Amino acid sequence: MIRKIIAYELKKRFTSWITLLFIVMLIFQGFWYTKGYFDYYPNDGLLMNATAIGYMNLAACGMLMIIIVAIVTGTALHKDLQYKTGQWVYALPINEKSFYVGRFLSSFLYNVLLALGYVLGIALLPFGGLAEADRFGPIPWGQIFQGFFLLTVPNLFLLTSLFFLGLVLTRKLATGYLIIFGTVIAFLLMQTVAEGSGITPGLAIGDPFGYVATDGVTGQMSLEERNFSYLPFEGYLLKNRLLWMSIALIAFFISYLKFGFKTFGNKGGSNKKTITNSVASPLIKPKATLVPKLSFTTADFLRKLWS
Repeated sequence: MIRKIIAYELKKRFTSWITLLFIVMLIFQGFWYTKGYFDYYPNDGLLMNATAIGYMNLAACGMLMIIIVAIVTGTALHKDLQYKTGQWVYALPINEKSFYVGRFLSSFLYNVLLALGYVLGIALLPFGGLAEADRFGPIPWGQIFQGFFLLTVPNLFLLTSLFFLGLVLTRKLATGYLIIFGTVIAFLLMQTVAEGSGITPGLAIGDPFGYVATDGVTGQMSLEERNFSYLPFEGYLLKNRLLWMSIALIAFFISYLKFGFKTFGNKGGSNKKTITNSVASPLIKPKATLVPKLSFTTADFLRKLWS
């Protein structure tokens, strides 16, 4: 069942042109952030596609990616409330926990696949015509994917878990948006304090995205290591990843335990009046209920973004 839900959700999303638009935006962000980081932190001999720059960008995720994650993450689960399909879906003979896991994993995997556009933008920077050929080294595919799986993927899992936790507890997309917004604010505050006052253990471990810890590690590298070496996964960076992955897993398990068809599908309120009227007037023919037509158009995404 989980596999079927994931296959359906991914197929539905990747057959929409909005997904292509998101990928193009993230490719642009990969170019833009890498060039911006190089200009902001000038260093003689530092290549524009240095591995240290790639690690910093992969840790930060980027504002475009975070906005896209906020828009698309809750759609897989919240659409049952939005389109009023929960009363049919939740009545089927299916396991509610497997249903939840399938919806969660489909959202997480969709975010990860979208983030590959960001990776592609970073990797293809030398072909962007931004500088002379001698300002670039070979494409560091190994280092890029190391940073992707150690930094970006855990960050996406954290954001997805926190979003689903807020959605399950309140049944409101706005809660998920606020949680992601708060996480980003915490990251920006810690980054700003670290740049102004120096990196401390509390900032390195407490940064949700691991950016401060990554900055501390790359700052201790030699020029050649910053250009070509893999990121040492130890010290405060290792502690940071363990802490925030633990928080993400805790958030996932809480939402997993709390999710249920009865609780999630119930919007509250009393239906005694409806039942009484129905019993008192058995000859009144109830109005036909139409199954709402599902729609995943650009206008739907824009309405979510506006909210």
